[in-house]
Amino acid sequence: MGRHLQKRRRRPMGADDARSHEVGGVSPTRARPVAGAERALGWWQAVVDRSTDLLLAFDHEGRITYVSPSVTPMLGYAPEDLVGTDGLHVVIDEDRPRVAAALAAIVGPDGASQQVFRVRRQDGTIRHLEARGTSHLDDPEVGAVLISMRDVTDRLTAERSLAERDALYRTIVEATSDAVVIHAEGTIFYANPAAAQLLGVDDPLRVAGRQMEELFRPEAGSPADEWAPGNHHRVVRLDGRSLDAELTAIPTVWGGQTAVQVVIRDITERQLHDLALLHQATHDPLTGLPNRSLLADRLEHAASRAARTRRPFAVLFVDLDRFKVVNDTLGHEVGDELLRQIAVRLGDAVRPGDTVARLGGDEFVVVVEDLLVTDTVDLVVERIQEGFAAPFAIEDRDFLINASIGVLVTTDGRDPKSLLRDADAAMYTAKTQGRGRAVRFDGALRERASRHEEMRLRLRAALDEDQLWIALQPVVRLADRRVVAVEALMRWEHPDLGTMLPEGFLDVADDAGLLPELGALVLDAACGRLARWRRDAGAGSAAAGAWVGVNVAQTELLHPGFDATVRGVLERHDLPGSALCLEVTERALLDDPTRVGEVLRPLRDLGVQLSIDDFGTGYTSLAVLRRFSPDHVKIDRAFVGGMADSPSDAATVRALIQMGHALGVSVVAEGVELVEQQHLLAVLGCDLAQGFLLGRPARDLDLPPA
Repeated sequence: MGRHLQKRRRRPMGADDARSHEVGGVSPTRARPVAGAERALGWWQAVVDRSTDLLLAFDHEGRITYVSPSVTPMLGYAPEDLVGTDGLHVVIDEDRPRVAAALAAIVGPDGASQQVFRVRRQDGTIRHLEARGTSHLDDPEVGAVLISMRDVTDRLTAERSLAERDALYRTIVEATSDAVVIHAEGTIFYANPAAAQLLGVDDPLRVAGRQMEELFRPEAGSPADEWAPGNHHRVVRLDGRSLDAELTAIPTVWGGQTAVQVVIRDITERQLHDLALLHQATHDPLTGLPNRSLLADRLEHAASRAARTRRPFAVLFVDLDRFKVVNDTLGHEVGDELLRQIAVRLGDAVRPGDTVARLGGDEFVVVVEDLLVTDTVDLVVERIQEGFAAPFAIEDRDFLINASIGVLVTTDGRDPKSLLRDADAAMYTAKTQGRGRAVRFDGALRERASRHEEMRLRLRAALDEDQLWIALQPVVRLADRRVVAVEALMRWEHPDLGTMLPEGFLDVADDAGLLPELGALVLDAACGRLARWRRDAGAGSAAAGAWVGVNVAQTELLHPGFDATVRGVLERHDLPGSALCLEVTERALLDDPTRVGEVLRPLRDLGVQLSIDDFGTGYTSLAVLRRFSPDHVKIDRAFVGGMADSPSDAATVRALIQMGHALGVSVVAEGVELVEQQHLLAVLGCDLAQGFLLGRPARDLDLPPA
C-alpha cells in the first residue's frame, strides 16, 4: 500500500529516526524527553488499542510502521505480519490500482483520501473495507501517513439488498395495472403509468408535485383515517372528468424517504353494477316499480315519519278487476303490456315523492305520505280512478279495466305487514261491493280483520285437534238412478259455531297458507272411505268401479309436491288413478293454464279423472276444454235451480249438455232438489246428477252395494 508515499519524501530517515517512532515497539510520533509528550503518547496508545477500527501508519517510504491490534479480529493477521510491508498483498488484485491511486492522493495537494476496497482475509474470505487517510509527513510530531479502516461488508451487503429490493419494488409498481401514487405529507412525488392513465394524462411526471387533496376527495361517510382500507374517494382527473375510486394507503419507504403509498382502484363500473343489482333486488322487473321488499322499507319510513310529525299517511291497495281474464284469453304478452301501462298511469296519479309499488300479479300499492288534510288521499283515489276510465291501447286494440281500491289512512307506527293487511281488507270489501270501487278502512273492517285473524288461529288449531271431517254426497247416474260416485265435502266442527261449511273458512285457509294441508287431509280421508266401500262391495260388484270427487283449489294444484301427494294417497289405499276425480273450477284453470296443465298431465297419465266445476259460470272456452280434455263438466246449481221455471235457464242447460257431449265429456248437474229438475235433466240427456233430492251430504253415508 505504501510505496506511493515516496513522492513526498523530505529527507532520509535513519535507524535512529525509525526508533524514534516506536510506541510499544512501533510509533508514529517522535519520542522526546518531554513529560507532556509522554502523557499524550500514552493517551493515544490507549485509544488506539481499544478501537474496533483498524489503524495503520506508513512512513515516507510507504512501509507500514504501525498496525493496531484490531487487525486480528478484522483480517485474521497479527500486527507483525503487516509491519514493514506495503500492505498491498492483502488487497484484491482488481482493487490494487485504485488503492494505490488513493494513497498517492493522500500525499498530493489534498493530503487526504477516502476509499472502499476489497481485501482477502488470512482465511481466504473477502471483506470490504472503508479507509480514510491523511498525511502527516510534514508534521514533525507525527511524520507519517495515518489511515483508519473499518469493515463495511455487512453494510454494503444490506445496502445492495435494499437497492435490489427497491429496484424490484419499482419494477413491480411500474408494471402493475393498479394505479399507484406515492406522497409525503400530501405532496405526490411519484405516480406509475397506470395512475397517470387513471388521472387522464400520458406522462406520470405531470402528476408529480400535485397535492393529494387536489385530486382525491373523500366521499361523505368514508372513514376519516387516511390509513383505513377501502376509503372511497371522488377522483378529479386532470382532464376535468371525475370518477369513483377506492383508495388503500399504506406507509412505505421510497428512496430512503418515509412516505405513503396509495393504491387506487376505479370502482365506477363496480358501483354501477352494484346499483344495478340493488335495483334488481328492490324493483319489479316488469314495471320497474318498487317491489315488496322496497315497499316494506317505504312503509316503515312513512310510519316512522307519521309517528314523529303526527301527520297521517295513506296506504292504497289497488287490485285489478278481472285482469286474469285478459291475461289468459289474450296471452301474457298483452297482460304484461297492460301492467306496464297501468304502472305508468298510477305514477301519473300520485304526487312527487309518493310511492307506487307492485306486489305481484295484478296487485299494486300506493303510499301517500305527509297528508296535511286527509281529503288529499281522496283526490289521489279520484285521479287513479280517472286513469282507469280511459281505455288502454295495446296492439291496435282498446281495453277497459277497473280496479278495486282499499284505502288506509293512519298515523300509527305499525309494521308493514299490518298496514298492508288492513288496506287489503278494505280492498276486499270494495270488491264485494262491485267493480271499480274504493273503500276506506275503518274500525268495523279492523274488527272484521281481527275476526279473520282469530279464525286463522282457530283453523290452525282445528287441524291439530281433528275438528275437520268430510261428508260424502252421492252422485247418481240418471239413466238407472244408481250411485256411481261420491263427492267429498269438507266440514269444520267449530267448538263455538258448530258445523261450518267450506265457504265459511276456505278463504281464511287460503290466506293463511293452510289450504294445501287441508286439501291433503280431505284427499286422504276421501280415498280411505272409497277404498273401504269398494272393498266391502266386493270385486265383482259394480261399486268396485265407483270413484270419489275431491275439490281442489288452484293453490293446492300449484303447491310443490301436489302430484306426489296424490300418488302417495292412491298407493296407500291401494286405489287405481281412475278411482279419484279432481274437481277444479274454471277460474283455477284460467289463472295459470300452463302450470296447471304441467301439474295435471302426469296425474292424467296415471288415470286420475278431471272434472271442471261450476261449468257455465266462468269463462271456459272450447279451446280450454280441448286443452285439458276433462272427463266431466259440472253444470252450476244456479242454472239447474231455475231451469223448471225459466226457459232461458233451461236453454242454457241444454246448450251446456250438448257442448259437453260434443266434446265427449260426461255432464254432471249440481243442486238437483226437485223431481221436475231430475226428469228434465234426464230428458235433455244429462249423464249424472247430485243434490238434496238424490242424497244429502252425510258423515256416515250408507251407500248401496250397487
